[in-house]
Amino acid sequence: MRLTNPGRPAPARRPALLLLGAGAGIALVAGLLYLFVLTTPEPASPPGPATPATRPAATAPNPDARKWLTGLTALQTRMNDAGPPSGVAVTPHSLRVTAGNLSRCTPDLARPGPPPSPLRAVYRQASHACASFEQAATCYAAAARRDLHTAQAGKLLTSCADDISYASALLGAAVAEGSAISPGN
Repeated sequence: MRLTNPGRPAPARRPALLLLGAGAGIALVAGLLYLFVLTTPEPASPPGPATPATRPAATAPNPDARKWLTGLTALQTRMNDAGPPSGVAVTPHSLRVTAGNLSRCTPDLARPGPPPSPLRAVYRQASHACASFEQAATCYAAAARRDLHTAQAGKLLTSCADDISYASALLGAAVAEGSAISPGN
């Protein structure tokens, strides 16, 4: 039999755990919202006058460039869809799946082969984006090994989402740059 003091409430351990879990959930949702809202491509360099030497003049449509840019655009779609799905419970398994999807960027970028010479700078930019996606993969794999109901895990997941957002912006800028270099492809 448990004796309690009728004038004093029982310790509130469960509400504190629920509050902590809710805080982590809010941090995760905020991170995912940040990821999906701020993935619009931004220029890779600060705004300023365009330097004609960095952008070759567009010529007749090149079938190799068309094929390569189509592959790059497909990669962008896959990588944008590789992040954690919204509306689904975040579990260690879902984080490992996300990490696996994100870690495929570099092999998928290499699959169509080397880019035509006018698109080599675009390839380098896409490679940097893949490195950031793979950094996010490492981050999500680390988060999968943690207790997801802690504030530290919430901060880690926000950092992972920031990595994806940055990588998505880089890859979007690479696709836009490639389309500008080789219009009609």
